[in-house]
Amino acid sequence: MMYFCQFKTVVPNVDSARPTAKDQPLTMAHIQGREADIRVMSELNHALENKVSSVLHNLRQHNAYPANHSP
Repeated sequence: MMYFCQFKTVVPNVDSARPTAKDQPLTMAHIQGREADIRVMSELNHALENKVSSVLHNLRQHNAYPANHSP
């Protein structure tokens, strides 16, 4: 049996950010804050992908060699 795991990274578009209540453009600090948030989300997504990949690898090994698994 073969398992496939596919991830889709969703990153907000900074260009589509809503203007402030007075329809003023976003400040540089606000944009930089959003970019930092996006970087953190990307890093978390990468870490999750690695963890899931590791879990799938362990499951495959367990299914291939069930006698070697000790509870």
